[in-house]
Amino acid sequence: MILASHAIIGAAVGRLFPSSPLYGFLAGLLSHYAMDAIPHWEYMLQSVFKRKESGVGRVKAREIIYAGVDLAIGILFAFAVFPKGLESPEILPLSLGILGGILPDALQLFHLFYKGEPLRTHQKFHNAVHARRHFRDQPLTGIPLQIAIVALFILISNFLVP
Repeated sequence: MILASHAIIGAAVGRLFPSSPLYGFLAGLLSHYAMDAIPHWEYMLQSVFKRKESGVGRVKAREIIYAGVDLAIGILFAFAVFPKGLESPEILPLSLGILGGILPDALQLFHLFYKGEPLRTHQKFHNAVHARRHFRDQPLTGIPLQIAIVALFILISNFLVP
């Protein structure tokens, strides 16, 4: 999934734990792996892919900006769709849910530059839970599916925490 989806879903599950920010973080973290296990659409950062495959290459600033915009959209959307979180005790678990939701992909990025532990073990685990089927070349299928999954999490979260 893209970072925006992970951030929004992380916020949706994180806010379910208003009295326990740690649980909000853990819920966001677990949501990342659960969502990656579902076949989904994602964009591929070509420089990252080339570096992963050949061990050479540089991460391009353009791709970092692209991922940063993706993440910013997710965070802004999460706070827009859960506006109560900005002025309540919900803000900390919601924010930590976002952090947990995106952390595994950040660790993957760090793994490109440092192959040691614990990043090596995390990379193996992340790859193991990641869906084998994806919609990378089928955005007309994958993007609506991802939007539907995100919308479902928003609806459930708003139902459980009105």
